[in-house]
Amino acid sequence: MKQSGTYNVTLTAKNASGADNRPLRLVVGDAIALTPPIGWNSYDSFGDDVTEAEVLANARSMEESLKPYGWDYVIVDYRWYDPDASSAPNNTAARAGAKLTADAFGRLEPSPNRFPSAADGKGFGPLAATVHAMGLKFGVHIMRGIPRQAVTANMPIEGSAFHAADAANTKSICPWCPDMYGVDASTPAGQAWYDSLLRQYAAWGLDYIKVDDMSAPYSTAEIEAIHKPLRSAGVPSFSASPRAIPRWNRRTMSQSTRTSGGSPATSGTTGARSAISSTCWPAGRGTAVPAPGRTPI
Repeated sequence: MKQSGTYNVTLTAKNASGADNRPLRLVVGDAIALTPPIGWNSYDSFGDDVTEAEVLANARSMEESLKPYGWDYVIVDYRWYDPDASSAPNNTAARAGAKLTADAFGRLEPSPNRFPSAADGKGFGPLAATVHAMGLKFGVHIMRGIPRQAVTANMPIEGSAFHAADAANTKSICPWCPDMYGVDASTPAGQAWYDSLLRQYAAWGLDYIKVDDMSAPYSTAEIEAIHKPLRSAGVPSFSASPRAIPRWNRRTMSQSTRTSGGSPATSGTTGARSAISSTCWPAGRGTAVPAPGRTPI
């Protein structure tokens, strides 16, 4: 469905014995997506060091081959802000303490050596515009929390009188990604941090954010803090990841929820891996197209 509302349809079943009709009323609201969005996600083919050229190659392939069938999301997965991720692909422990690309307020930005259109503080805006011009939607993966480097430097939080150390919960850390501290979302400073992030993402023209590290332990307060500015910021879709989001929160705080781990499959055309996954976020379904000279992991 393209928009919320009430739709009345008639279902017809036919077989050799005859036919029968039944009315069906569909009530579509804004709280949760009626169907899972589908598209391409960079993770299974390129891990944490995908480049702009690779994203665009896959977007063009999807535009040509899959868009007519409803595939319309292009998602850049995790750690797009590490300029040297390729030095240790998908080895986040080896990148602990790495200097990450960020703005003057500590908010992470795509590294220009990987995403040239992001130079001069443009962020993902130009890449999003290019994807939109194909008639597709654009989104990114983010980690729950606030960058550790921003907390160490105690950088100011955009649009507020707070600083990063005011928002951070340094006891809350992700066990597999060393980039972030958790956010104390019960404080005004914590909410100010997430408000500033959503303003940044709206300025880039994002259609979708996939927020990771939400369920072990389950981060109720941070899910709610991210949800609050979504509508005012203009980012239409928020996916909580990974799985195990309680039903009450799934229906009220995010538009979709990841329900399982990815199931990578080998593509017969390129040799690259693409995800065929029972998830409610735009999993990397579709052929991964490596850029010239690139061997995906």
